[in-house]
Amino acid sequence: MFEAEEAKLLEELCNYSQHKFLPYLNPAWQFSQTVPLAEFQFRLRVEPLLKWDSLNAEVRMFLERQENSIDLRPIIGRYTRLVREFYNWFWLKVEEKMAPERIEYDAHVAEFMVYGEEVFLTPDW
Repeated sequence: MFEAEEAKLLEELCNYSQHKFLPYLNPAWQFSQTVPLAEFQFRLRVEPLLKWDSLNAEVRMFLERQENSIDLRPIIGRYTRLVREFYNWFWLKVEEKMAPERIEYDAHVAEFMVYGEEVFLTPDW
């Protein structure tokens, strides 16, 4: 489940990048004895963010509970999945709400196409 804290973290990362400095991500491999045997990570060091005076208090508490670094890949993955789900839901609602107008619009387009074929595509000789 995506946490609101994670969304705030991504928002603060954007603010930090714009107003302070582009955070450095450490690529890392995590190896284990189980499947998957290796996992690629993008580790974000927590310390530079905690030194930033303008950091949101909620995000500061979230980062203080973390270790020296956090893996951003799963956080970004959850965030983008939920954004896609929201937009799918949103456009379904728009299509449901606009269905009668869309039917009328499509009928007018079809009528205009017939008119266009008669007027513009028929030679006048």
